[in-house]
Amino acid sequence: IALASFEALGPMLAAPEHRGQTDAAAERILQIANSSTDSKVARRSPLATTSGMPAFPAIELVDVSFAYDRTAPLLARASLTIPFGTTVAIAAPSGTGKSTLVDLLVGLIACDSGSISIGGHQPEELHTLPRPCIAAVLQNDHVFDTTIRDNLLLGDGEATDQQLGDACNTAGLLPFLTARTDGLATPIGSNGALLSGGERQRLLIARALVADSPILVLDEATEHLEPELRFQVIDAIFASRKGRTTVVVAHDADAIASVDVVYDLIDGTFVRRVR
Repeated sequence: IALASFEALGPMLAAPEHRGQTDAAAERILQIANSSTDSKVARRSPLATTSGMPAFPAIELVDVSFAYDRTAPLLARASLTIPFGTTVAIAAPSGTGKSTLVDLLVGLIACDSGSISIGGHQPEELHTLPRPCIAAVLQNDHVFDTTIRDNLLLGDGEATDQQLGDACNTAGLLPFLTARTDGLATPIGSNGALLSGGERQRLLIARALVADSPILVLDEATEHLEPELRFQVIDAIFASRKGRTTVVVAHDADAIASVDVVYDLIDGTFVRRVR
């Protein structure tokens, strides 16, 4: 009985730790639910102007600093400008701030000092826009215990099966779908338990592509793929997103030959690589 009690009560010890995150997430969900109830938002082109968002949003970081409590800064007065329509690779070893940078760009955390602007908006303001201008594949992204179609529709609830199939084709997931009798209706299990690591990652990439946003950020998104497939998927993503911004965060930017520019994250600052 004592051992069984520990097994049951152990997870409860972590509950207070996640309470703040859960409350914040619930508040955002309620805001979205209320806004969708009040009025139906018309579908827009991903390059259309929405609520003051420029049609061609640039990314600009000015003197950005960030550190977790009692740790050395991961970003130290770092500045970076990414014009709209460019493909950029940002390279750094693990633990040096790559994923933190992505969290800052999508508004999951706020910088300690400096400023981040995406099309003239702060990242935490972006969720208030009628249509997102930035989509991302994060290292800890979640998939839901439902079908592939339902997970993809999180990117765009109005997308057709043809659009979903196109995104899967770009992400390299189409062979998996065609091999399943249920196709898009294939269940994936709890957090993708019925998928391999590579299949799960390609599903996340396809979901971000379905969103069809002006800016796409990939945080080590192809790391679980075989090298040949990795290059195919990256090239297909770039080809499908010509004229838009794609930012690839990776350990090894040398493997991404087709980007416009490469930055190395060194000692908390961005250093443009001479190629």
